[in-house]
Amino acid sequence: MAALTVTPQAVRLSGGFLTLEEIVAIARPGRLVELDPDPGYRRHIEAGRHTLERKLARGEIVYGVNTGFGGNARFVIPAGELAHHQENLLEFLSCGVGEPIPEDLVRAAVLLRANALARGLSAVRTVVIERLLDLLNHGITPVVPRYGSVGASGDLCPSAYIARALLGRGEVYYR
Repeated sequence: MAALTVTPQAVRLSGGFLTLEEIVAIARPGRLVELDPDPGYRRHIEAGRHTLERKLARGEIVYGVNTGFGGNARFVIPAGELAHHQENLLEFLSCGVGEPIPEDLVRAAVLLRANALARGLSAVRTVVIERLLDLLNHGITPVVPRYGSVGASGDLCPSAYIARALLGRGEVYYR
């Protein structure tokens, strides 16, 4: 099943597989993209978020949400510090260097991240996916340095720069 279906107004994202042609159509500005508006589909995305919220409300420990990462996973983050913990993670991972990655490649990364989140398995709110699509639709491209940290997996540093743009931080290309 293709993740993108062309509609008269926009290309519709629904979390399925993407073809190279579909990725290029969005990565190179000109095509709009939207999240599938089907209420059942959106409920599926939100169900994952509600599951996470219930676990946290019961005091369950969820790796990376209310714990540290890697070797710091043994440290539980107090509930009142969770937002600060998540923001600190973005700052910690924003350690890239080098020339910026070309805009169309960053746009492709934004699309692929939105598509992965649209599968409904990451416990994000629907609005996070919609804001990623807003970056694409409004021609706002985060500036992402070419090289990341040796200590982080390949997509964490670039993803941190993209996420920071959603918070109004970092640099972006616009017009």
